[in-house]
Amino acid sequence: MTASRGQRIAAGTTVALSLLTAGYQYNKAEMAEMRSLIRIELNQLKLEQQQKSLEGKQLELRQSRDDISVAQEDQRRIKRGNELLLAENAALRASRTQLSEALRQQRPQNAAPAQASAQPAATPATTSATTPTTASAAPSKPLVYLQFPLEDREARRRADDLVVALSRLNYAVPSPEARPAREFSETNDIRHFQEADRQILQSVKAALEKAQLRNVHLVDLGKAKSPQQRNTVEVWLAASAKAPTPAASAAPSTPPAATASAAPAPATPEPPAVVEAPPTDRVVLSKSLRPGTAAKVDNAFQVSLTYLTEISADLKIQASRGGSPINILDFKEGGVRHFEIGNKKYVLKLLDIRPPRGKIEITELAPR
Repeated sequence: MTASRGQRIAAGTTVALSLLTAGYQYNKAEMAEMRSLIRIELNQLKLEQQQKSLEGKQLELRQSRDDISVAQEDQRRIKRGNELLLAENAALRASRTQLSEALRQQRPQNAAPAQASAQPAATPATTSATTPTTASAAPSKPLVYLQFPLEDREARRRADDLVVALSRLNYAVPSPEARPAREFSETNDIRHFQEADRQILQSVKAALEKAQLRNVHLVDLGKAKSPQQRNTVEVWLAASAKAPTPAASAAPSTPPAATASAAPAPATPEPPAVVEAPPTDRVVLSKSLRPGTAAKVDNAFQVSLTYLTEISADLKIQASRGGSPINILDFKEGGVRHFEIGNKKYVLKLLDIRPPRGKIEITELAPR
């Protein structure tokens, strides 16, 4: 019995060892399978990260392509603006050449009256408020002096616009001068000293009318003429309707004529006849816009600035009640465009194109 008991113990021990060995082998296989699954999940995570990185690089590539397209479009616009600018410069040089030729042809005619007026009487004593008193010859460019009523912002704005317009006509235009309102009349006066300056007068008058200035009146100051006042005119702008009116108004001052002691005083010109004021134009919008923004005008239409550079701008005008939009491309500073909305006519001016804003002004034209 003792031997049989020992055999049973040995057999039990052998079975236990077999079970332990089998359990160990099973656990070892399960651990290997778990390590394999962990490696697979790690590889999947790496693949997902790589895919996200690839998508980010593709997005950056698309953005770079868009940036390149925008840059190429900007280059095309700049090239087109440079071509237009070169064409305008060529036209300006041609007009300057024509104007210089016209001035050379006019100089012998202007010199004759100055030589024929040799009198022993007194010479002119004073000139206008802003005309220089140096006894030099006629300037190389015709001089145009601008005066506007003091504290009249609208008149000052018109004077600044005229400086740009007249400078483009090859006139020498100093900075506008503010004068007391009592020295101005109800009309826009162009004062001249020499009869030979008739061509300059017509050109300046045309510039004023183009700037929507009405009641342009020519004033002859021939009694105060002197040789150094040749090729010189003065523009006295009338007060705007919004300007404060002074308590007492006086006739516009004129430079005193230098006459001999026995000569009679010059006769004061009669004031212009009072006529009924015609309908006036109305500024409906004067605003600075950023590209992509729009401004409404009297609930009739809206204007938006779509593109802006240092030399040109693109605008879009859309009526509030449908209709095809009006696209104005390559619009340059100082330019003027006419358009119609419904039965009304408007004038669009581009006053400033310095980024990031562009200042525009829209005027509703009075019915003619």
